[in-house]
Amino acid sequence: MFRIFQEAMRNIERHAAASNVIVQMAVNRNGIELFVGDDGTGFDQGKQDGSIAYNNGLGLLGMSEQALHLNGFLKITSSLGAGTQLRLLFSKA
Repeated sequence: MFRIFQEAMRNIERHAAASNVIVQMAVNRNGIELFVGDDGTGFDQGKQDGSIAYNNGLGLLGMSEQALHLNGFLKITSSLGAGTQLRLLFSKA
């Protein structure tokens, strides 16, 4: 979870030109949920294949694969000019 969070923050720093970032984490009997959202430039998800990795980072595809490897779920939503939101969920088995 930390590595995915770290990559999300790195992407915001390097690419988003965001003024604000929201980070929320919830732990309850169902599991752990992490939300990271920004008000940056966003990107066109239709043109993003998820495989881009910057400076040995995980890239979007790597973040998703890492979440799946740990039995988690990652959803990234973004649109040009409207920022990006990341939700990471690890459910109790």
